[in-house]
Amino acid sequence: MDGCLTLEEAEAYVKGVCFKTGPPTRVGVELEWLVHDRADARLPVAAERLAEALAPFETPGTLPHDGGISREPGGQVELSTAPADSLAGCVEAALGDLAVLREGLARAGLELRGRGLDPHPSLIPISEPTRQAELSYAVFCLKKKKPLSIPPPP
Repeated sequence: MDGCLTLEEAEAYVKGVCFKTGPPTRVGVELEWLVHDRADARLPVAAERLAEALAPFETPGTLPHDGGISREPGGQVELSTAPADSLAGCVEAALGDLAVLREGLARAGLELRGRGLDPHPSLIPISEPTRQAELSYAVFCLKKKKPLSIPPPP
């Protein structure tokens, strides 16, 4: 593969690289949440405040079901479950990890809200970008429907 890929070629490339041996047999989920001040949801949450509140959970193994925490560029918190053998096990793990995360953030005066759109958007950046430049470029290209150039796998 050389040059730029169309969207269809990119989809075929991902299918060929990610699912070489067939579909996955385990299941996991990524849940993304908006973070608000518990006292006043309209107040912006500073990146430093969020980082301090999340610090106890960012070490692998600190959540009861081994989920992982990350921060999105817009300040959202993402909970990623460990792979489970069943959908029911995945849901149980997500609920357990989420409950512990919610309790910890509540102690810091913060809460998670599952909404598609922030009803109180901040005019200031609340988190530093965490994505790699390549991923950001790929998303930009797909959103703008520009050709995407992906190097061949090693």
